[in-house]
Amino acid sequence: NQDEMNLDADDARLNQRYVLTLLAFALDYQVWEPIGKFAGTSADGDNWLSSSDVCSWHNVTCEEDVIKELDLDYYSLIGTIPAEINQLITLEHMSLMGNCLYGSIPPEIGQ
Repeated sequence: NQDEMNLDADDARLNQRYVLTLLAFALDYQVWEPIGKFAGTSADGDNWLSSSDVCSWHNVTCEEDVIKELDLDYYSLIGTIPAEINQLITLEHMSLMGNCLYGSIPPEIGQ
């Protein structure tokens, strides 16, 4: 795969991509589907892990190229939240209601 964004190691967007990729794999992104009141909508995770900027991924809200919000309610997510989520230092809101998450909330969140 070719890096269409040409991100270098000092680019904060590379770290955001890394953390969201870890989150996607930790929460079994291959089966992400809206459920409940969101079933049948196009608001799925199909563009997660695409070559596009993470700020264009479904349910990722950014301001000035930094992630501010993740809204992943009712997506059939299964797994645990990786500790690396704390590396999203600009994240102000994360919503994960209606999923099958287990384990502890990483204590690093909010530090």
